[in-house]
Amino acid sequence: MMFVASLSALAVSCGSSGPRDNHAAVDGATSRPFAGCPNGRSGVAHYDAHRALNECARGKAVVRRLESLKEKYQREIDDAEASILAQKRDIEANQDEYRSQGMLDEKVAAWEALVTELERLHGEYQKALNEIEDREAGEIVRDIRSIAEHMGDVACYELVYDSSTEGATVEPEHEDLTGHIIQILDGGEQL
Repeated sequence: MMFVASLSALAVSCGSSGPRDNHAAVDGATSRPFAGCPNGRSGVAHYDAHRALNECARGKAVVRRLESLKEKYQREIDDAEASILAQKRDIEANQDEYRSQGMLDEKVAAWEALVTELERLHGEYQKALNEIEDREAGEIVRDIRSIAEHMGDVACYELVYDSSTEGATVEPEHEDLTGHIIQILDGGEQL
C-alpha cells in the first residue's frame, strides 16, 4: 500500500540521507513491501487533488451541477427578497393608514415572518449545496487518492503525496501523477 501523505510525512520519510528502508514510518504508519518491487520502494511522486478534481470530466460535471443549483436558488432568493422589499415599502408608505385601522402590527409581523423564512431558506439552500459538494466531490477525491495509491504501488514509489495540501512543497525530482490520474478518471488511460 502506498501512502497519500502530508508534507510532514514526506519529511519523516525522506529525512535520512542513506538508502531508504522499505518499512520507513510515515505519519506513524509503516509501508509494506509490494510484491512487484523486488528492489524495494524508492522515489517520491505527488498529485494535485484540486487540479484533478477541477479538470476531470466528473469534477466538471459536479461544478456545473452546483453552479446550476446556485443560480436556481439565487433566483428564488432574489424573488423572495423582492417580495419582502415590496411589502416593506408598502408598510412604510401606508403606515398611518394601517395604524388607524389597527393593522400595522399585523403587517409588520407578516413582513418579519417573511424575513425569517428567507433566512431559513438561505440556510437550507446552503446546506443542500454543501451536502452535494461533500458527497459528490468527496467521492471523486476518494477515487483520486485510491488511483494515486495504486499508481504508487505499481511504480514502487516510497511515498505519494497530495501537493494541493496546505504547506506542501513539490521538489523537481518528485514525479507529478496528476495528468495520469485525470486520464484514468476520464477513462482514457487504464490503471
